[in-house]
Amino acid sequence: MIREPFEINSAHERLTRPLTIIVPVYGRATTLYRFLADFRQFASRDAFLRLIVAATEEEKYAISSYIQEKMTNEFHSGQVTTVTCRNPFSRGDCLNKGIQAVAYDDDLFFVSDVDLYLTEALFKRIRLFTDENSLF
Repeated sequence: MIREPFEINSAHERLTRPLTIIVPVYGRATTLYRFLADFRQFASRDAFLRLIVAATEEEKYAISSYIQEKMTNEFHSGQVTTVTCRNPFSRGDCLNKGIQAVAYDDDLFFVSDVDLYLTEALFKRIRLFTDENSLF
């Protein structure tokens, strides 16, 4: 999608930049559900925070069902997305599909693992210290 470039003129604007967390996952349902519960705490207060879960077709259905059943009322529309990567699981393919699913070319994205504990400070650091076209 193409839109006007996101210009940053203040720290407040940096803190409200759209941020997408990309999580490739395979065979870690219990840990993913803990991660989703953590994400839910922050997403309910931050409309600019998004999550893309990249999983194989066989796992995508269970993950999507869990999100639909347990968390739909707690997220803004489009805040959590699942994408399908090839089977057998390929982390590189999942990352590629996740990155392709980021809403806009100039949105920030952060590749995570389900073992990472999310904190508000993490999102704040990513937004404040990431410049355009850079890796964090």
